[in-house]
Amino acid sequence: MPAISVHEHLATEPQDIPFLIECGEFEQIWLQCHRPLPEYEELHLKVRKEFGSFFELFGYLDWTRGPDNIARLKDRGFFGLKAIRPPLPYDHESWFVLYEKAAELRMPILFHTGVIGGSVRREARGKPIPPPKAPGSIAEGTRTRHCPATNMSPAALQPIAATFPHLTIINGHPGFPWLEEAWENLYYYDNIYVDISSGHSLPCLEQWLFRFFGSQCQNPALAFTDKLLFATDGEVGKGRSMHEWLVRVTRFWREFLALVGPGHRWGADTGKVLVENARLILKEHGR
Repeated sequence: MPAISVHEHLATEPQDIPFLIECGEFEQIWLQCHRPLPEYEELHLKVRKEFGSFFELFGYLDWTRGPDNIARLKDRGFFGLKAIRPPLPYDHESWFVLYEKAAELRMPILFHTGVIGGSVRREARGKPIPPPKAPGSIAEGTRTRHCPATNMSPAALQPIAATFPHLTIINGHPGFPWLEEAWENLYYYDNIYVDISSGHSLPCLEQWLFRFFGSQCQNPALAFTDKLLFATDGEVGKGRSMHEWLVRVTRFWREFLALVGPGHRWGADTGKVLVENARLILKEHGR
């Protein structure tokens, strides 16, 4: 059963994309544009034009621009919006005019939730600061702008879901370290989904498996398998090693759901998590 992966990113110099199309593991991939650069936006449109409906595009939700920008993205062919690094919490009333436009245009929003990586990596500490990249370049846009993780907590999605019940909200990642908040969202809000991507860290993956699937999904009434969406949060076009990683992770989840799942309510719903829930979102939004 090929999967629909709802949360992937696009490399700045894409290569080897036909491998992902031909490997048979994916029915579709949703690319999340997470940088506010025109060049990066154009790159997404170019990939969509070249490879067609294998990709759906989520445009960058620009906190510095008004609802007209959302209409512009819709007109350009973007299916949804990617929200990340808000200068104020997601549920601040300043942003509601943006969510209102997204709901009006039937554009789902995938919100990054939880802790996010900083711009300083371990190997860079104590070394001279490199010169800035050329302004406006794609590389320049990769520099991390500070944003407290608390601005992106899963709980901040609750007022949005309540105010805009027709807006489809995807809780990007389980929301580490606030897994319980993400789970409570599924219980109380019909229009909130959670994608199961947990980053590239094995400890994060283990936390997800044991805390979310294990302890919280043993009760059949709390399985919420109609609200879970498959994703890996990888980088499409990064090259063969990354693409092989995407395939391995996809195969792992397929086997995990099928083999371990029978002991839980969600074991019977492998197809929902891997593809059917995403198909339903597509259908509800005219795709």
